[in-house]
Amino acid sequence: MDAVNGQPGLGEIIVLSGQQAGRTFSIFKPITTIGRDKTNDIVFDDGYISRSHAELIWQNGSWTIENKTAGNNRVTVNQQDVQQSMLNFGDEIGLGRGPFTIFRLQAITLATTDNDTDTTGKIPAVQAVKGNTPQSPTQPRQPVQPVKPMSPQNALATPNNVQQGPPPQGDQSGLTTPSTPLPKAGPGVQPRPSAPLQPANSSTPLTSTVPPDSPLGGTPTGQSTTDLTRTRHFGTPFLEVSTNINSDRALYYLDKSINNIGYDSSNEIAIKVRIVSAFHARIVQNGDQWVLEHPHPSRAETMNGLIYQGQPIAGKASFCKILESGDIFRIGHEDGTLVTLTYFDGRTLPQETLPNSPPILLNKSVITIGRLSDNDVPLNHPLVSAQHALLQSVAGGYSITDLKSTNHVFVNGNPIHITHLLQINDEIRIGPFRYYFNGMQLTGVDESSRVQIVAQELKKISTQRTVQLGRLGPLRALEFTHSRTDLTETDPGKDMNIDIPGIIKVTTQQISLLNGISIAIPPKSFVAVVGGSGAGKSTLMEALNGVQPVREGEVLYNGRNYYHNMADFSSQLGYVPQADIVHTDLTVERALYYAARMRLPSDYTEAQIQQRIHEVLQDVELVHRRKAVIGKLSGGQRKRVSIALELLANPSVFFLDEPTSGLDPSLDLKMMQLLHTLADKGRTVILVTHATTNINDCDFVCFLCQGGRLAYFGPPPRCARLFWQRKLHTNL
Repeated sequence: MDAVNGQPGLGEIIVLSGQQAGRTFSIFKPITTIGRDKTNDIVFDDGYISRSHAELIWQNGSWTIENKTAGNNRVTVNQQDVQQSMLNFGDEIGLGRGPFTIFRLQAITLATTDNDTDTTGKIPAVQAVKGNTPQSPTQPRQPVQPVKPMSPQNALATPNNVQQGPPPQGDQSGLTTPSTPLPKAGPGVQPRPSAPLQPANSSTPLTSTVPPDSPLGGTPTGQSTTDLTRTRHFGTPFLEVSTNINSDRALYYLDKSINNIGYDSSNEIAIKVRIVSAFHARIVQNGDQWVLEHPHPSRAETMNGLIYQGQPIAGKASFCKILESGDIFRIGHEDGTLVTLTYFDGRTLPQETLPNSPPILLNKSVITIGRLSDNDVPLNHPLVSAQHALLQSVAGGYSITDLKSTNHVFVNGNPIHITHLLQINDEIRIGPFRYYFNGMQLTGVDESSRVQIVAQELKKISTQRTVQLGRLGPLRALEFTHSRTDLTETDPGKDMNIDIPGIIKVTTQQISLLNGISIAIPPKSFVAVVGGSGAGKSTLMEALNGVQPVREGEVLYNGRNYYHNMADFSSQLGYVPQADIVHTDLTVERALYYAARMRLPSDYTEAQIQQRIHEVLQDVELVHRRKAVIGKLSGGQRKRVSIALELLANPSVFFLDEPTSGLDPSLDLKMMQLLHTLADKGRTVILVTHATTNINDCDFVCFLCQGGRLAYFGPPPRCARLFWQRKLHTNL
């Protein structure tokens, strides 16, 4: 546990999101300063947080937080903007203008004995301390559940001179400013008043953006999803229904014990889209839980089944799922139409969480970490070697040793080559698993399927130099334009500004490639970067993946500066260039085998390699072509082989340059559906494309215009509406 001071603690905060997600800080001072500057008691090295951001105050037996930015930055308590507010244990505090750093205040529940270690070298036992939720002395501390920062719309600061679409209806941030003055600091501080909450009493579907003639049904209310947690419907779960064929979005409250879903008008949730069966599924209440059942009990099968987490569920397949807030189900058709059903519990705003990796308790003198199950800490991921690292109890505490792993062990962003003695607050990364050492255990998160990418004010300028060569006098001159590494002969110029024999003129011109681009890409999203030639599409992608970093602006991966931590994330990135780089004389299976030998840890056995090849062929739907020669495959199938090569290492982020180039519309559609499935399985997928025929299959569109300016970032249907098109179907 990180200590702010050295005395018995008053409380503690657990960081739920941001680059320090998973860490715990104990509070020992009556006034604790929080900010980006290193002089603060708690430091968050995040560009969204001010140097001196907030103060956490313990006075007269109560907690108060105060915003110290003079209104220039934000502090929220339970998603409400505050300048100063009293706190209770369990409150969640957010800091920042964009993707929030969120932490929770709670009572200290564990303390250690006076002895550092016992005679066996194990860590001392923990004992309960007075607090809201004391724990048994033998019960290990439960891992923290980090959450993702706010939605992309909240993370964006509108760039100067950038055309943005009209804001969505209602409050999109989930934050409101209190209309009454906030109390001053001191003993008289009272909690913020809240309106009384009443249960929902209407079965009529409420919608936020649904016109009267929408196939999704419902009546307009002007409410955003985030507003619903503060209305009289608080606590009532609801289902959000949307499609990729328009921007309609319907909200249906689950205020009956059985809620039928289907095309037929008699359903409580009637979806008038032809790919939905008359009675498709239902959501039933089971005690305090809600369960989705497919197919509907009145039908033996449905036309198009379901898709959950990228896995298709056949129309005849029985499927039941206990619902959790944020669960997403899709109904899809081969023509590209998608209907999306998203469940919310009505009590909390949906947040994309970073799954906890089980904490590593330092209760043995030697602890092995690796991919195989016989390790003390098994981490089953292709980037982790069979025997990857070793934790050992030593005189100064604990050390970690890299056991000659393929992808290394990183401590505080640097690979270790020998044994490293761990210090309090050290960050350890093994593959996609990130851990923090607090002296008693390693607490960590699994980033293999949760990578958010945020770009902040990206700017890039290219300097083009023109050199005009020739002889003095009336002889013909040749003008050459030098840009990057190519020389192109053009017509001669006229003016002479350098009087050197053999060189008639040298001029320079600055060209803006990226002009203040700010976007936020949520985890598991499928994003298309589109725009005309020369708009900066490839430049933006190269800035996001680090191939060509920008000099101005930041790229953040899960809240951490990617350029400063590139070694940590590089093994988690996949890249598919426009030109296929597979050997056309090999079979699909053999090409993947050679790639696996180069990309996977050297300790992979033949059986494990074949299993991994089978898994990626299933992902790209090429199992039936594994014995085929690549040169005899269609263009779309060859591109799938290129994708399969990158999938071998199971990357968390996937970049593709023109993957549908040269494909006919039907193959283009199949490729887009495949990429959407890969995103649903936990990857962040970003592609550059000119073709927009099937752009509605994406979750977000990043539309660039000339000069590297951002014209639009958001869902495809709204983009079409803003640009006066029913569908984006024109090749750019």
